[in-house]
Amino acid sequence: MLKCKAGSQVVLGGSGTLTVTSLGKHGISSGSATDEQDVSLTVRALTLQITTELGDALHAEQTLTIESGNLTLTATDDALHSDGALTIGAADTDGPAICITGCDEGVEAAQIVICSGDLEITATDDCINAANSQLQDAAFEITISGGNITAFSTSGDGLDANGTMTITGGEITVWTANTADNQPLDADGAITITGGTVLAAGGSGSMRMQLTTEQPYLLQQSGAAIVAGETLSIADADGTNILDACQAPCTISFLFYTSPDLTDGQSYTLQGSGSASVQLEAQTGALQGGMMPGGPAGGPGADGGRLDAQPPGGQGGAPAAPADGAPSGSLPDAASGVTST
Repeated sequence: MLKCKAGSQVVLGGSGTLTVTSLGKHGISSGSATDEQDVSLTVRALTLQITTELGDALHAEQTLTIESGNLTLTATDDALHSDGALTIGAADTDGPAICITGCDEGVEAAQIVICSGDLEITATDDCINAANSQLQDAAFEITISGGNITAFSTSGDGLDANGTMTITGGEITVWTANTADNQPLDADGAITITGGTVLAAGGSGSMRMQLTTEQPYLLQQSGAAIVAGETLSIADADGTNILDACQAPCTISFLFYTSPDLTDGQSYTLQGSGSASVQLEAQTGALQGGMMPGGPAGGPGADGGRLDAQPPGGQGGAPAAPADGAPSGSLPDAASGVTST
């Protein structure tokens, strides 16, 4: 492991390759903060390979910045962690290429800003999490303005903010395999989308959030089942793909998609490779009362929008989504359970 000096501002850079294997603590950690100065850890134009058997791959006590470079990270705890702020890329740059092959949580900090770069995450818990249990009054935030993000969680949330989430750009694909109460997008506060392309799909059949979009979105829920390994695509009325075929790494019962290529009020076809398809209408505005499986059209569930209180399979006895590898059946005829305003 590498540990920086207390009170230091450290930049790791260069054209070479740095390989770190840690059998004990974090792979690379910033120094401790002092009363005299802040501490920071920055990665710039470096090929970095880190494997940890205990702890985070990269750990910062105050500020962690990944400006550029090629990072391959495997960690038993977090891959990228900062107690305070964490920034990936910068506006008008290519940004870094980050591949997180395995971890508990992929990216965790109180404030997370992603501006550019290519980020691939496979996690057992949250892929990106704005949180810090030691900071009770912090403004926890996820802000994404650019970059290409592909994230898959086997049992946690995809993007999870203990505060707010704002997406103004970028290409984001996030999958969650959990069939209980973990969602691809989750925030305690508001989620605002004003740009970019977001595909969020999960096995829980629903997603709990306060979401407002300034561009059209498509929503499919109520037990739609696409089995792990199948491909899905979204096409307009002329048959032109708005979303090219992509392979689902887990069985999904819920899908949310927004893109500037969608047109409000137009009909689109969600197609699974198992020949199942469903027609969806693009909407724009706010999702009121959250989204729940099988909820009545045009409003929240009986408990005011809480998803975790719904019975298995949703209201009305709709069947629950099959486990990975089970027959998928067919997609339901329409999306329901939300109001667009």
